[in-house]
Amino acid sequence: MAAPLRDNDSLLAIDVGEITTRAVLFDVVAGQYRFLAVGTAPTTAAAPYNHIGEGIHNALDQLEEVTGKKLIGEDQRLIVPGQEDGTGVDTFVATMSAGPPLKVMAIGLLEDISLKSASRLATTTYARVIETLGLNDRRKSEAQLDTILSQRPDAIILAGGTEGGRRPGRARGGSARAARNGSA
Repeated sequence: MAAPLRDNDSLLAIDVGEITTRAVLFDVVAGQYRFLAVGTAPTTAAAPYNHIGEGIHNALDQLEEVTGKKLIGEDQRLIVPGQEDGTGVDTFVATMSAGPPLKVMAIGLLEDISLKSASRLATTTYARVIETLGLNDRRKSEAQLDTILSQRPDAIILAGGTEGGRRPGRARGGSARAARNGSA
């Protein structure tokens, strides 16, 4: 059974992303959690700041301006738990996705089909395709393995094959007709 909601069960969620830092405020309204407002600011994880705190404070400043609710105390720290005068928040959560994208290698049968599909799949995530290898790659096997080892991918996507794969009853190296006729 879930804990009962109270009138002061506010929740602040901060997400430090690669480009934007968001501060999102939720609170109980008429007995249900409701989204109240969001403050956004450019992420400051990278140069010239190299410190996520600046982006977080900027997003919180914007959130305070939009809501009129004081979230940061005189000591420049988040007020937790919420106070009787309405300042602060009861609960705080944070996520961070500001980091380098995954280095992905796509390996497939054919460039126009399998490799294109594997590369397209990689772009649906927070990833960068650093190398592709396929049957039509002209490099020797040793050079291809050296590429995998030197690139040090975080993930490898393998793609290829045919619908249904190798069917039972088909002879290796022969056609399906030859297998049925017993001449494979």
